[in-house]
Amino acid sequence: MINVTNDTKLLPPECPVRSMKKTLGMKVPAQKDSDGKFYYLNCKPVDRYTRSGYGGREIICPMCDTVSTVYHFSWSALSCQHCDSMIDKRHWWTIK
Repeated sequence: MINVTNDTKLLPPECPVRSMKKTLGMKVPAQKDSDGKFYYLNCKPVDRYTRSGYGGREIICPMCDTVSTVYHFSWSALSCQHCDSMIDKRHWWTIK
């Protein structure tokens, strides 16, 4: 059995684990509407109907505006890898 976290150089370049590492640190600017609420252009909030698909799905942290990749949505809250804050599922954003 291969330990994926330690042996990433053995994986092919198109592997989702490698693409997850490439997205670390990418920031998305937040917009503010007329009511004073923040939102992201061409994005929607994660809800109970959001699915990730085979290749995973990118989500945006509402605290630090950083993009991360997830491969399932069977969680109620997730800790951001960048700012270490625990955030409920309904506060994360994803691309439409």
